[in-house]
Amino acid sequence: MEQHAHSHRRQLLFGLPIVLGSFLLFQIQPIIIKTLLPQFGGSAATWTVALLFFQTALLLGYIYAHYAGRLGNRKKYTHVAIAAGVFVFTLLLKPWSGIAVGTASPILNVLVALAATIGLPYILLAGTSPLFQKLASPFNPIPYRYYALSNAASLAALVSFPLFELLLPLRALWGIWMILFGIYTGLVMYAHAWAQAHRTGNTPSAHRHTNRVRAGTIVQWILLAALGTLLLTSITTMLSEDIAATPLIWIVPLALYLLSFIICFERTEWSGHRHFAVYTLCSAFIMLLAMQGGLPHLIQQVLAASLLVFCGCVLVHGELARGKPDATHLTRFYVCIAIGGMVGGLLGSVVAPLFLPDYLELHVSLGAGVLLSGFILFQADKKIHMRRLLLHGRFIPYVIMAVVIPLLLVNAHARLTGPVLVGRNFYGVLKISEFEAAEQNAWRVLMHGNTNHGTQYIHTAFRTRPTSYYGPNSGIGRLLHTYEQQPNTRVGIIGLGTGTLAAYGKPGDNYQFYEINPAVLSVAQSSFTYLADSRAQITTHIGDARLVLTQQTAQQFDVLVVDAFSGDAIPIHLLTNEALRIYLRQLNPEGVLAIHISNRHVDLKPVIGALAKHHGLQLLHIASQPNGEGLETPSSWVLLSQTKKRIGNILTTDTSVTDTIPMGRMWTDQYSSILPLLK
Repeated sequence: MEQHAHSHRRQLLFGLPIVLGSFLLFQIQPIIIKTLLPQFGGSAATWTVALLFFQTALLLGYIYAHYAGRLGNRKKYTHVAIAAGVFVFTLLLKPWSGIAVGTASPILNVLVALAATIGLPYILLAGTSPLFQKLASPFNPIPYRYYALSNAASLAALVSFPLFELLLPLRALWGIWMILFGIYTGLVMYAHAWAQAHRTGNTPSAHRHTNRVRAGTIVQWILLAALGTLLLTSITTMLSEDIAATPLIWIVPLALYLLSFIICFERTEWSGHRHFAVYTLCSAFIMLLAMQGGLPHLIQQVLAASLLVFCGCVLVHGELARGKPDATHLTRFYVCIAIGGMVGGLLGSVVAPLFLPDYLELHVSLGAGVLLSGFILFQADKKIHMRRLLLHGRFIPYVIMAVVIPLLLVNAHARLTGPVLVGRNFYGVLKISEFEAAEQNAWRVLMHGNTNHGTQYIHTAFRTRPTSYYGPNSGIGRLLHTYEQQPNTRVGIIGLGTGTLAAYGKPGDNYQFYEINPAVLSVAQSSFTYLADSRAQITTHIGDARLVLTQQTAQQFDVLVVDAFSGDAIPIHLLTNEALRIYLRQLNPEGVLAIHISNRHVDLKPVIGALAKHHGLQLLHIASQPNGEGLETPSSWVLLSQTKKRIGNILTTDTSVTDTIPMGRMWTDQYSSILPLLK
C-alpha cells in the first residue's frame, strides 16, 4: 500500500509540470495571436503562419529536451536555471504595446513578432513534456502515458479559451498566464531536485535495453506527422477564409488534432487502423460534398471539416503510436514528430501560398489521407478471400475510395479552370470569373475565397452602374445619393474590392481607398474599370486601414466606409472601440460612418449597437433586398453619425430601414468574442 502511495506521488510530481506546461503552451497560442492580429490586418493567414512558428518552436523545444535529457546529473540543473531565467524574461513582456516589424514580407513579419514575444518561453514549455518523461522513465515503466496526459492538458487549454475570451480582457488573460507560469517554474525546480536526490546508479528501469532505430522508421514518423499537420493547416485555412479569422474558429480543428494524440497514445487499440481508414474515407467524401456546396449551412461545414480532421489525424497518429520505440529513444521519437509537424506547417503556410494558386493544399492532404487509408485497408485485407470481402461488405470502402479520388481531381480542376484569373498571396486567394460572356449583359465578379468582393458589367454602356452590395437600393447607395447635390464630397473607403463605390463619384469629389492587399489594387486597376471610369479624384493607400488612418492628419471625410472583409467577416480589429475613435477623428462633425455587415455566419449588429451607444451616435440600419433588376445583391449596412441631419433624410416607412438594432457587449482591442454572435 505504501509503495502504491509512493508511486502515485511520483506520478503527481512529474505529471504536474507536464500538465501545467502543456496547458500554458497551448493557452498562449490564441492569446498571442489575438494580441498581434491587428498588426497584420486580421488576415486568416496569420494563424497558419503562426502554426508554422509553433511547430518550429516545438521542434526546438524537443531538440533541447533530447540533449538536456542526456546531460550528466550536475548539468541537468541547467534546465532549472534556464527556466528561472526565462520566467524573469517573460515578466518583462508587453506584447499588447505592439512589436516593430518590417514590411518586406508579411510571413517573415509574423514569425519575427512571435519570436520576439513568446519565442523563449514557448521553447521552454515545448521541451517540458519530453524532458520530464525522460526524467520520469527510471521511476515509471510507462512514460508514454505522460504524452497522452500532456495532450489532454493542451486540449483543456484550447477548449477553455473561448470561455476565458468571453469573460476576460486580453491583459487579464496575460496576467493569469504569467501567474501560472511562475507556479510552473517552481514545480520544475522541485521536481528536478527530487529526481536528482532519488536517482542512484541502481535505480531500476524497464528501459535499459536499446534497439537501433532504422532510417526508414524515422522517415515514416516524419511523414506521418507532416500529413497530420498539413491536414490541420489546410482545414484551418478553409474555415478562416469562409467564416472569420478568429481564435474561436482556429481552436476547433486544433483541439481535435490534440484529441487524436490523446486517443492514440493513451489506448493504441482505440485507434484500430482499419476502422479509422474507413472513417477517413467516409469523412473525405462528406468534406467533398461541403466543398461542392452540398452542405450550405455553417454548422454542417464545420462538422464536416471537424470530422475529417479528427478521423484523418487519428489515422496517422495511430500509425505513429503503433510504431513508437522504447523509452531510450523517447526524445528522438518526439523530435521526429516535431520535424514532421514543422514540415507540414511549412508546406501549408509558406510553400502552398507560393506555389499553389488556390487552396489546393486541402486537396493534397485529403488525397494523401485517402491513399494512406487505401494502403492500410489493403494490408489488412490482402490475406482475406475475395468471397469473404464481398459477403461481409468489406469491399465498400474500396468503392468509396474509387468515388472520392475522381471527385477530388474534378473539384481541383474546376477551381483552377473555372475562373478566368486565379491569384494568391498572404492575404488569400483572388478569383475573377465571367458570366454570360456572349451576351450584352455579361458581367465579371471578384471573389476572395468564397466571398463576393464586387461585380461589374463588361459592356461599356453598363459598366459604370454600381452593383452587388453597393447598388442604389443598398444602405451605402442611399447614403451617397444624399450627396448628389453637394459639391466636393470627401469619401474614405476601407476595403477596395473592385472599386465599385468609385461609380458614385462626381467631378470635384475626393475618394480615398484603403486596401491592405496589393493584389486587390492590381486586379481593380487591370480587370475592372470602376476606378478608371470614376469622375472623382481617386487616391489609394496600401496598408492596414487603422495604421494608415492613425498616421494621417484629420481628413474631414463626409463619409467613411468600413467594407474590409477577411473571410466572411470584417476583421475584428476594425470594429473595436479604439478603431471607432480613429474613424470619428477622420470624419467632419456631420460626417457619416457606414459599416458593411452583410454576413452569412456572424451577426455584427449587437457589436455596432454597443459602439454607437458608448459614443452617443445616431444610427440607421438598412437591410436591402434587390429589386430583381441588375446585379444588386441583398446587403446589410449600419450608418452612424453624431447628428441625425444626414441619416434622418433616409429614414422612411420602408421596413428595411430602422433606427434601432440589438445591443451587445462592445468590442475593444482587449476584448472581443464572436461566440455570442454566431447565427
